[in-house]
Amino acid sequence: MASPAETAKEEAARQAVGLLFGLAAAALFVLVQKKMGAVGIQDYLDPQGAPLRRMEAAKRAQERWDRVSVWCWRFGPWQAAMVAHRRAEAARRRYEAERP
Repeated sequence: MASPAETAKEEAARQAVGLLFGLAAAALFVLVQKKMGAVGIQDYLDPQGAPLRRMEAAKRAQERWDRVSVWCWRFGPWQAAMVAHRRAEAARRRYEAERP
């Protein structure tokens, strides 16, 4: 038979594990919601701002892939640098296509 102190420690450990899983699930749900649902809702609520948000997203993608491209040109293999460069150029073209 376990002592009350051991029972309390076991219950505290169970609750701590449950809390960690709950926090991880909440963080995952927030990330998924941001990735999948937020843009569609914003476009529905503010259709006039949709092109601007797409331009900003394309600009961020261009900058991100430009950084990856520079890193790959300096440190990585040739093919990885070319892929990153092509993606940065595609993002730049999407940005330019949205400009008025």
